[in-house]
Amino acid sequence: MTGPVWLREPEAAEVLGFAPGTLRQWRHHGRGPTFHKVGRSVLYNLAELHCFVSAGRVETSAA
Repeated sequence: MTGPVWLREPEAAEVLGFAPGTLRQWRHHGRGPTFHKVGRSVLYNLAELHCFVSAGRVETSAA
């Protein structure tokens, strides 16, 4: 059985296609994907990143 996959800020930013600084700004302003603090480390759960992206999905209709 495998557990959750945890990513540090640079890897999470790469998954999302943003700069790591964007994630830092989002955290500072209380926005963005859920993150977890473990000591001084900021970690992102890969499954939660996928949920964050899916939640922002917009369906478009053909004109």
